[in-house]
Amino acid sequence: MGDNYLFVFCADTHCGSTMGLMKPGWFPLHDGGGYEPGATQKLIWKVWEAGWDKVAKERKGRRLIIVHVGDAVEGIHHATTQLISSRVDEHEKIHVDAMKWAMQKAKFGKDDALYYISGTEEHAGNGSRSEETIADKMDGVVKMNNNRATWDVIRKSINGVGFDISHHGASIGNTPLTEENGLTQKMKALYFDSLNYKQEIPRYWIRAHLHRFVYSRYVGAQGSIEGFVLPSFQMKTGYVYKRFNGRTTPSDIGMIWIRVDKDGSTSWDKEVLNVFQDKADSW
Repeated sequence: MGDNYLFVFCADTHCGSTMGLMKPGWFPLHDGGGYEPGATQKLIWKVWEAGWDKVAKERKGRRLIIVHVGDAVEGIHHATTQLISSRVDEHEKIHVDAMKWAMQKAKFGKDDALYYISGTEEHAGNGSRSEETIADKMDGVVKMNNNRATWDVIRKSINGVGFDISHHGASIGNTPLTEENGLTQKMKALYFDSLNYKQEIPRYWIRAHLHRFVYSRYVGAQGSIEGFVLPSFQMKTGYVYKRFNGRTTPSDIGMIWIRVDKDGSTSWDKEVLNVFQDKADSW
């Protein structure tokens, strides 16, 4: 039918945040001085490194398709002070440095492909302009027919395996006991909507934005859907603690990858670290 593929999905790198992804070492700032990643960012980078080490082994004999599923940079938003710089172009450079490192580690070649999904405008700017700027600087980026470098949604089939990928749209429960429920209901609704509108039932439905790794599957007589909410590469920020209950769930740091073989058979794996940023107060 075709080639063997390895699809790699990472998201919510939030580069430019003091709690987001950043390559180790001294980063020179525009007006002099610089920034050195702290212990939190060094831990995030270790997970990034471990994930791409595994991808480098997994991709042997396979075409590599990398999809960054939105929120590449932190941007300037909600009066946050947890920024490496107030210059968005420096956020973009931090991301480009990290992604080029990953592509080199994975031996990204001329037959491979890179996609960027547009994320949240509070982070990437109106029209996801930061992600558009980043994508224009990267090798191997697949563009839309209108030459736009970022995609709102990707719906494609490879070797008969359908993918539905976007940044927004996931729903999960508020506690560890219920977090899969919303995703399971979403899978069930998508399955019957596909039948009702005579559309292809996607094999994999992938979303990000919620910074939690959640997996669910719905199996029907006409096929099955596996749904993923992707982990992130950002620890909880002060904004998250103010708006949500940050103490009851960990920060899920990591990525997933899906193997698609010539005959249409598939399997998936992940590199995810669950980090509780706060420990119980001692008395």
